[in-house]
Amino acid sequence: MVILDTNDMEGTESTTAYVQKRGISTKQMLIYIMSDMGKILKRLIDKGCDSTIFIMGGDSLVGFAREAGIKGISPVCEIDCGVVLSQLNYNGKMLNVISKSGAFGKKTLFSDLSKMLIRLNEGKEVIKC
Repeated sequence: MVILDTNDMEGTESTTAYVQKRGISTKQMLIYIMSDMGKILKRLIDKGCDSTIFIMGGDSLVGFAREAGIKGISPVCEIDCGVVLSQLNYNGKMLNVISKSGAFGKKTLFSDLSKMLIRLNEGKEVIKC
């Protein structure tokens, strides 16, 4: 499992303050982050990372789709409130993507979904849509 997190680390200068000192707008900062996260995820897949992708935040999903040249994402079903399982074709390979808006969800959602994915990979669970 790989977790890419863009939250500020406790005890460090906020990203917003950092970019403002350098004359970068908050909007441009978000575009940079979205693009860079997409590039990292694309590179992981290109290097052989073969697992379900879990993306929190619509901006992150858009960033990945843009960087990977993905033209369409096909929703399969909603597996939890606001959490969507989709499939997409990347370089001839079908990838499963679980996405959710970054703005809501219960505190245990990430760990609950992680446990479910582990059970799926072990063949102990089937997603019911």
